[in-house]
Amino acid sequence: MQGAIRKELAKYLPNELKSFLDKDFSVVTNLANVTAENSPHKGQKIRVYNALDIIKLMRAYAVALTRNALKETQTHIG
Repeated sequence: MQGAIRKELAKYLPNELKSFLDKDFSVVTNLANVTAENSPHKGQKIRVYNALDIIKLMRAYAVALTRNALKETQTHIG
């Protein structure tokens, strides 16, 4: 199941970023139980992203921005 989720999430990566990521890049998520007392999601399981994947995406956006590879609607992210 996890592999199917990774493949599905990879489909949603903007094409503009793909050349700035490794060809085998995939987004990894894990389920985490929310225990924070003040959270409206306490007791629920939520999907969380692997920190290394977030860093790779941030770097890809930053490089794409400096190379003018992003669409105008994507520049606020980079």
